[in-house]
Amino acid sequence: FYVLLVAMCICVFSYTQPRIYIENIDVSKDSLYLFELEESPIAYSIEVRAALNKNNEQEGYSSQEWGIVWNYKTDKDFNYVKIVCGNLCYGDFLDQRYADVIIGNCQNGINSIIESKRLYKGVDTSTEYNSLLLEWNNNVAKFFVGNKELKFVTKLDIDNRKGLYGIYTNESLRVMSLVA
Repeated sequence: FYVLLVAMCICVFSYTQPRIYIENIDVSKDSLYLFELEESPIAYSIEVRAALNKNNEQEGYSSQEWGIVWNYKTDKDFNYVKIVCGNLCYGDFLDQRYADVIIGNCQNGINSIIESKRLYKGVDTSTEYNSLLLEWNNNVAKFFVGNKELKFVTKLDIDNRKGLYGIYTNESLRVMSLVA
């Protein structure tokens, strides 16, 4: 029995990723907070809990956004998932706020959207905290988002072992925690 238990522990520890825990980061406007993982295990996750310092309401998309990048090589070559809020009918009685979770790819400076999901509930559309979670198993990524609890957004086949990881924003961002 003890030999089996030791063998199981060795197998579990050989596949675990050393974890990164970072709290209370301020990411400046138009910047990127990059980090790397020591190795690329078969399965791992990155979760960021953050809030924009400013998130203007206006017709259509707000000009403020934040997200997670991976496969980062240069500012013209990376994958991303971002949260962008907006209004359906700004100033109208029927106006409704939403948050789009947009998954995309930038190659040679050309941006392409892979998938986008619009959410009306379970996310904060102002300046309060949302969590964004990416889980990988081999080359399958699952995306989750939420302000109080994480909700599944989508699952995609995406390669994830080509570069650095990071948090980006085009507005100043308060990051409560980063766990990878």
